[in-house]
Amino acid sequence: IEGESIRIGAPVAGTLAALSVRRGQTVRAGDPLFAFDTTADAAARDEAAAALRFAEAQYKRQQELITTRATSAEKLDAARNAHDQAKAALVKAERRLAEMAPKAPADALVEDTMALPGDFLSAGTPVVSLLPPDRIKLRFFVPEAALAAAQVGRIVSFSCDGCPAGLRA
Repeated sequence: IEGESIRIGAPVAGTLAALSVRRGQTVRAGDPLFAFDTTADAAARDEAAAALRFAEAQYKRQQELITTRATSAEKLDAARNAHDQAKAALVKAERRLAEMAPKAPADALVEDTMALPGDFLSAGTPVVSLLPPDRIKLRFFVPEAALAAAQVGRIVSFSCDGCPAGLRA
């Protein structure tokens, strides 16, 4: 029996703040797995949100002034550009926060955990190893005499050391 694990890490470096799963636990798609300390990143998101509110106000003001010709098209374009940049910065900050608290991509068994809260991890370091049921493979051999009767998609019974009796795949 072989399994192809999914190793979940974060694309950022940081301190692991919480580990939401334990080895042997079953998780559902979307369940939280772990979270990094987000203090600085939450502040960056709040700063980006404030910058967007300011840029929106400036852009709206320039839109009102352009109708009365009290401002130039160049200032309106600059305000629009600042608004678009502030919006993109907020999206980037929110995405980074989401990356720091990954969720299970599929229903799976938690095969292993490789870090504990308080550990500082570099970007990409796996924290949790998941084993979805569709990635478990049973490799077996059929005696040559029985090979002609074997068909793909049929149910097979099998046994292995340390496994319960009556297993089928």
